[in-house]
Amino acid sequence: MADWLQLNDWLYDGLDSLLATALHGTPLADFAGPMALVLAATLACVSVLGVFMLGLGVILWIEPKLWARMMDRRGRTTDWRSLWVGEQGVTAGEWWNKVPYGLGRPIGALNKWLNKVMGNASDNPSVARV
Repeated sequence: MADWLQLNDWLYDGLDSLLATALHGTPLADFAGPMALVLAATLACVSVLGVFMLGLGVILWIEPKLWARMMDRRGRTTDWRSLWVGEQGVTAGEWWNKVPYGLGRPIGALNKWLNKVMGNASDNPSVARV
């Protein structure tokens, strides 16, 4: 099957000219073509894998929303927001203070800011039944 968009050729030609220019006058100048081939194949594989991974992320994001809609709930019972805020006052504690060398302090500051700005209260925790 032919590459009718010639994406592989465009990628290889671009990398080949880039590496030939970058490696000119060095002992690696003779290997610019094979290095471009390996780099082009690697970039193509990583980009295809990246598209699949982003697709899986979308599926994981939509699935709980779909089930919640089918069960006549307002939304997900747990949300990504619960990772830092907690649901109904239940949290993992101030775990960011236990990270060595104070590396978790920015996360703690972000958590406090998110709680102050958005909070976690809900006036309508579920859909009113008819």
